[in-house]
Amino acid sequence: MKRQVKIIVIGGNAAGPAAAAKAKRYNPNADVLLFEASEFISTGTCELPYVLSGEIENIYKIVFFNPATFEREKNVEVFVKHFVEEIDTKRKLIVVKDLI
Repeated sequence: MKRQVKIIVIGGNAAGPAAAAKAKRYNPNADVLLFEASEFISTGTCELPYVLSGEIENIYKIVFFNPATFEREKNVEVFVKHFVEEIDTKRKLIVVKDLI
């Protein structure tokens, strides 16, 4: 059995949720938290040019998870509109600004 750890992932575009989900699969007992400054997570960044050109008319068509569905399906706690201002690796602390 793997030991209890806390894993913080900063950034909610494609790579952040992928890393958070992988960490949770690798260690299901880990407490995994995801912080994103905007209101969206798990967006398809490759599709952005199609949104900007109007070929994809609705931005929500490239959002694959919202915070609630990601937490429910991946068991990762998600904080949107939360900006990580500081990371203190020695003390294992982060300073987060709630943008709401």
